[in-house]
Amino acid sequence: MQRASKKESNVSVTVEMTNIASLSHGCDGCKGKDARQSCCATYEVCITPDEVEAIVGVLPEVAKFCLNLKDGDDYQNVFEETGDGLVSLDTTEDGLCVFAYQSEDEIRCGLHSAAEDLQVPLEKVKPAVCML
Repeated sequence: MQRASKKESNVSVTVEMTNIASLSHGCDGCKGKDARQSCCATYEVCITPDEVEAIVGVLPEVAKFCLNLKDGDDYQNVFEETGDGLVSLDTTEDGLCVFAYQSEDEIRCGLHSAAEDLQVPLEKVKPAVCML
């Protein structure tokens, strides 16, 4: 079994790489879940300036899935400044990420769907923290 270990300040973390690599890390929507129980809810997602730029670049495609993003000919502000000077993704009134949308009985990610439609690698569009 391959293991990765990091020891820092008397704290040791062991990750069993074989087990991690065996997991499926794909998003196929949160079927039948209450929106507030999906992975697109209840978290403050802080993003880097490069991630902001990537998201802005695909907003027209994302708005095809997330109809709430359009405001006439413009787009809603999907970013929120945090108290510590970072930028986070905004959320809806019920706590969902602004990029979450309902597709049949699943909660889906508009960034994920846009990347697939544009045939762009997910990591070029989705924030690192949102990668499953």
